[in-house]
Amino acid sequence: MIVVMNKFNIKNEFIDEFIERWKNRNSYLSSVEGFVEFHLLKASPETNYCVVSSFVKWQNFKSFENWTKSNEFKKAHANAGETAHMHFKNANLEIYEVVI
Repeated sequence: MIVVMNKFNIKNEFIDEFIERWKNRNSYLSSVEGFVEFHLLKASPETNYCVVSSFVKWQNFKSFENWTKSNEFKKAHANAGETAHMHFKNANLEIYEVVI
């Protein structure tokens, strides 16, 4: 089992709008083999930005890799550039193996 987190550094004035976009988008994750669960996490705001992380649990790395090559991935990320102005700095992708 793995957890994939994409950490977005969102300018404080856009936090609510960014989260609302995630609430209203179709991620297509549930239709992908190996998908386990998804959560959107919000940290305490810093001075200029807040870290908002997508948390996705996968059965294994191959399932995640297949997702990144799928049509569902392309559809889910088709409008990703529309939020570029909301970002304080680049996102950071992290992959963790579940050990316990």
